[in-house]
Amino acid sequence: MNGFNPFNIGLYLISSINIFDENNQFKLSHNLKANNQYILLLTTTVPNQTGNFTIIASGPDYIQFI
Repeated sequence: MNGFNPFNIGLYLISSINIFDENNQFKLSHNLKANNQYILLLTTTVPNQTGNFTIIASGPDYIQFI
């Protein structure tokens, strides 16, 4: 599939999470296919909420963020 349609994000959904630990942290874990490009879309439950976050990715080979 080429491109990204922001008006139909359910079309691309691989995983979602709605469970947080006592520190309001969550872990999203999913096995992805090699040589595919993925778009990570993060949202909040509160409109206009902003803040810092960290993305940690691991795997058996090189991971490139574009």
